[in-house]
Amino acid sequence: MGAPLRDYETQQELNLLSELIYQAQAAPNGNIETSEYRRQFCGHYKDQASKNNIYNPALFLNPTELEDIEDYFYYDAEKGKISNHPEKSTTSRESADYMISILNLDNEGLQKMRAIEYSNWLRDYITYGEEWIIEQLDENLDELPPFYSMLKSKFL
Repeated sequence: MGAPLRDYETQQELNLLSELIYQAQAAPNGNIETSEYRRQFCGHYKDQASKNNIYNPALFLNPTELEDIEDYFYYDAEKGKISNHPEKSTTSRESADYMISILNLDNEGLQKMRAIEYSNWLRDYITYGEEWIIEQLDENLDELPPFYSMLKSKFL
């Protein structure tokens, strides 16, 4: 098997294509433009919750401020499920549960996308080896892969 692509523009295009494929696979009837589907998780979901006074900034784990946010969660990567990490403190588990709820992170579509992403990375790990995985998950890259926190917790 040939070496993985290294060209930044090509890799960026591949990441975008992969993301669109995952969205299409997870979206109802493969239609990622369905506005209801796009509001089912992450920021769109949180924005709806904020309108209903559900958002609590004291419990919110800001992924741009926490260096090791993946430590708050446990990933059943093969099934794509996410839950609080059982070995964390009660407060940390409450925050993780809150994040899962407020962002709808255990959404069925996200579960499918996580499982696909993990499967692809596991294949790449077997094909290219540990050093290649470490290079691809370097946090200093201009663009991180989808589900970086899960991948970091499973491979690094």
